[in-house]
Amino acid sequence: MLNGYVSLKWTGTVSGTVKLQGSGTDENWVDITGASATMTNAGSDGWNLNGQAYPKIRLVYTRTSGTPTFTIAEFTQKRRD
Repeated sequence: MLNGYVSLKWTGTVSGTVKLQGSGTDENWVDITGASATMTNAGSDGWNLNGQAYPKIRLVYTRTSGTPTFTIAEFTQKRRD
């Protein structure tokens, strides 16, 4: 099991959505429940990943308009089996 936290900050004039997905392989990615945000201005969000069974995590950004800059401020991971 994955234990950790992802903190994401974005700057710039932006409109869109961002979400985290998890996978056991590089082919089948699924949205992680509760790990998404709608972006309308510069801002930040964070997601607790405790208890997730995914060995791989990725960030997916869907642009509506603007050009954001992303900073992943913190990611701590401990794997429990």
